[in-house]
Amino acid sequence: MSNIDEKIKVRGYLSKRTSTKKGKPYSYYYVQLVYTDDDGNEKRETRSIGQVTKKSEAKEEMERIISEKREELGILKSAGDDGNRIIFIDRFRSWLESKKKTVEINTYDGYVIRSKAIIGYFEKLTEARGVDAIFLDEIKASDILDFYRHELNSGKVNKKTGEVSGLSRDTVLSYSGLLHSFYKDMVENDTVPENICDKVSIPRARKINIKKKNYFKMEQLKELMAVSENFRDKRLIPIIKICVTYGCRRSEVLGLKWDAIDFDNGTVEIKNTVVRGNNATYYKENTKSESSHRMYPMTAPIRKSLLELERIQKEKGCHRPDGIVFWDTENNKPYSPDYMSKLFKKIIKLCPNIPDDYHFHDMRKTCTTLLFETGEWDLKEILLWIGHENDEDKSYKTLLANYLTISMPWKRRKVPMIENLFRGIF
Repeated sequence: MSNIDEKIKVRGYLSKRTSTKKGKPYSYYYVQLVYTDDDGNEKRETRSIGQVTKKSEAKEEMERIISEKREELGILKSAGDDGNRIIFIDRFRSWLESKKKTVEINTYDGYVIRSKAIIGYFEKLTEARGVDAIFLDEIKASDILDFYRHELNSGKVNKKTGEVSGLSRDTVLSYSGLLHSFYKDMVENDTVPENICDKVSIPRARKINIKKKNYFKMEQLKELMAVSENFRDKRLIPIIKICVTYGCRRSEVLGLKWDAIDFDNGTVEIKNTVVRGNNATYYKENTKSESSHRMYPMTAPIRKSLLELERIQKEKGCHRPDGIVFWDTENNKPYSPDYMSKLFKKIIKLCPNIPDDYHFHDMRKTCTTLLFETGEWDLKEILLWIGHENDEDKSYKTLLANYLTISMPWKRRKVPMIENLFRGIF
């Protein structure tokens, strides 16, 4: 393999400057690019990174700027007779940047997070091979498989202890999805002849047959409500009621706006969501899927809680007819998804009869299980109620695998029927 000629390298150096704006000091990062022109003269160019406060983020942006400059100079290729061979990492970075214009911003943030593992692995692989770059046409299916194996075995590092462990298969599947998407676009652009990811299957970890699915039994639900009544400003009470009654996701309940609450007609509409991205919280004027957009009749307990919440917000002067329902009145800002999950965990720890491994999303599972246990709801009705996707076969599998617990009380109620079925035989 040919290394990249020294004369076509672009180097970048990260620096930090302090300035003032309207009398207030502030800091920002910038990159100094160093490269050589066609005549062999060294050139320098300074580029501001913009409003980035973390050094790690500044380094990522510097790598993107370097790749961009190399594309600008037409030197994403090796010297000599290698032609227009493209450097894998550079093209992957530029492809990632292009996705910013085509996907939701929170989706793009997810791409960036997953890309760190891919870029980091192939940067180390480049160093291990003792070359300046690995070209896109040199990446083989075996290299992709080695990456998957590495992440499954040692892709997770504890920042405090340095302990190395493997990532879950679901996490590696998310990396695989990103690589598939990248190569799919490369094939469509005639950059590569085939999607080599199609040749690779992610190794399966040894499965544990027992998969725990948490849901709140009635007594646990009563305990959760009682503890929440005595916790701070009772902010979780209406959220618990809505999530357990309607099976709402965290993104749906925190994205609820007052214009979706109709007290006159007694309805609650799920039409907005809030999601946590890489560096911010994003409010979206839509739901996860078409079937997730739904209308519910308002139950009496939910109506009572929402009216009380509206009264408090009006007293504190932070109520808006089109504003967020679950608003932090003390700090005058909406609740972030991460904050709400942490608050929920704090309350769980105060409940002696509820295990610590229960999470916010388990309220959605509680809704599906308790509805099923009534014996009055079939699976399709439950799917429609919680706003699951329309693909019935896929939805049934997801519901049974992840949401629905066939509990022992439900099974015990079936025993008389079973005994009667085999009466006179056993």
